[in-house]
Amino acid sequence: MPDKRDTEALIERAIREGAEVTIVTIRGGVQARSEENAPTAEPRESPGVVADPMLVIDPASTVILETNAAFRAWASLPAGEALPPFERLDPDGGLLALARRVLENGQPSSARIFVQAARGRITVEAVAIPITGRDGPLAQLVLRETPFTGTAETDLRRSLRRLTEILDALPTPLLTLDRAGRIVSANPAAETLLARGAAVRGLEIEALAAPISAHHLRELVVASVNTKAPQTGELVLTVDQQSVPIEVTLMAAGEGEDFMLTAVLRDLRPERDAELARAQLLGRQHQTQKLEAIGRLAGGIAADVNNILASILGYADLALEDLPSESKGRESVEQVLKAGRRGKALIRQIVALGRGEEMPARRIRLDELLRTTLEALKPIMPAEVALETRVTAPTAAVMGDAAELHQVLFNLCRNSIQAIGDRPGRIEILLEAVETTPAFAERPIDPHEDASVVAARAAEAGSPAAPRPARIFLGRLEPGPYVRITVSDTGEGMPAAVLGRVFEPFFTTRKLGEASGLGLAVVHGIVAAHGGAIIASSTPGGGTRVEVFLPRSHRATELLADEIQSDRGETRVLLAGSTPEGLTPMRRVLESAGLTVEAATSGRAALETFRSEPEGWRVVVLEDGLQDVSTESLGVEISRVRPDLPIILCFEPGKTVTLDRIRASGVTEFVATPVDPEELAVAVERALRTSARRG
Repeated sequence: MPDKRDTEALIERAIREGAEVTIVTIRGGVQARSEENAPTAEPRESPGVVADPMLVIDPASTVILETNAAFRAWASLPAGEALPPFERLDPDGGLLALARRVLENGQPSSARIFVQAARGRITVEAVAIPITGRDGPLAQLVLRETPFTGTAETDLRRSLRRLTEILDALPTPLLTLDRAGRIVSANPAAETLLARGAAVRGLEIEALAAPISAHHLRELVVASVNTKAPQTGELVLTVDQQSVPIEVTLMAAGEGEDFMLTAVLRDLRPERDAELARAQLLGRQHQTQKLEAIGRLAGGIAADVNNILASILGYADLALEDLPSESKGRESVEQVLKAGRRGKALIRQIVALGRGEEMPARRIRLDELLRTTLEALKPIMPAEVALETRVTAPTAAVMGDAAELHQVLFNLCRNSIQAIGDRPGRIEILLEAVETTPAFAERPIDPHEDASVVAARAAEAGSPAAPRPARIFLGRLEPGPYVRITVSDTGEGMPAAVLGRVFEPFFTTRKLGEASGLGLAVVHGIVAAHGGAIIASSTPGGGTRVEVFLPRSHRATELLADEIQSDRGETRVLLAGSTPEGLTPMRRVLESAGLTVEAATSGRAALETFRSEPEGWRVVVLEDGLQDVSTESLGVEISRVRPDLPIILCFEPGKTVTLDRIRASGVTEFVATPVDPEELAVAVERALRTSARRG
């Protein structure tokens, strides 16, 4: 915007020459539209920062598109009431003429105009500013009621000051330029966007652009100067050594010494970030659905293949027994058996990938899990590869299956070994306790680094000058305590397109026969089953990093005690087992948490104790293998009387148990034997919490 003293001098000269004066800065462009093309959007209230009544109109259709709260108060409009027609506000057509004039000239302008207010016909000082809407040029009108008094010069000076105040208060970044493209002025919003303050004045506008956009910006300036038509383009500016995408609209007005350019800037970062976030969410949903579908399909096929393998292995064993020890055919049959066992191991992985049934969970110390995994890695660890471990949370524990979590860590380390290959390298394993914040849980990775986004941009650019890091997020995180296991390596890394697919079943970058493509897919399936999530990042030539988040387990007895304190009245538990020696440890851990425990060493005794006061129990714990009554029939009898009562079954993991049939007998929780006190406390706490929610 022009210097205030220069503008006042122009006004004084115009007054002396008897000319009609309109206060201007610059902007413009007219787009003729018929009534059929008028905007159909509902008028909405603009938050803005302008304190005076403000409205945005489409001069071509006279539709009011936006207002602020001050306008509704000025017009005495209750909240929610529809806006009046523009013609009622502007019966003489003065506001409409002013709006159309600013679009024709491309310049802000002001005038004294009669309008129809709620209390009658009044005089306002109206300032009109051209702005760019989605469908074309619009006019923003700011109204200030003022008596029409004083000399013309005083009125115009007041208008100039008011126009300057309004332009400074606008949240839209505005620059004014001379014919050469040098910045003459900038409003505060522009100074904030460009992060240069008043130092931006005097710079050539191309100096603000990134090298990739400088030439395009110069073309826009030249085209605007030569044609005086609005020019709009998307550019990249350099702000604090960072690239900022913007949309710039240049408008020219005036002749000779009065010539000016106005540059209106729009920061595209919020819009781009929102688009990236939407694309990232859709990509994650698609990835999850694809993995689930493939897992279900693979699990179904695996069951049939497993039956076929069972027949092959069975008959091969019989054939081996029938062959004499000196027979040449024994070697062939042994190879069949080896291949069949490898197939059986592969089928186990596929079944784990597609399995949906619950398994008893144990409390697992991850430092112990790490030690056993390191022992298993020794036979396959090359001498040229250094393996480093760092444990900052030695007592961190999770609830889960130790064998499955061992497979997660083993598969990740084996992948790192393969990525390093024959070269010297390093693998680092980090075990730590972390607390995820709501902000991190909502957006674990930057959308700009999402593998699908990076891959798409690399494809658009053809051959990128430098490989870009990419990340992928699988699973779901909630705010709270987690254990994070990080496996990073100095291997060859992966491009974004490959990283986006590495957790898909049967996808592999290895040669045919070198890998099954199930290792990382199984990792994802196991982590998801444990309520965890995965963040993987990689750069071609820069190695790979995989972070596994697993919900951290608190000491279960503390959680159980908290749940009991929140319970009203006495919390009684009926405990039934086959021997006093087996019941004593369970009884102690439950009583230490504040529970009242009644123990019975036979099924009939447990049933009699229950029937004596059926409404007095909160939880029943049954140990499988009662001598006189089957666990299933005992659960059915208890549930018949109290269908709402939680029943916990302690059973041997290796024993064949049909979970659906056991659940039908009333069992709601499972604990593996020999019973770990922490696991039992977890199961009782969960049963009490679930029962309280139902009640």
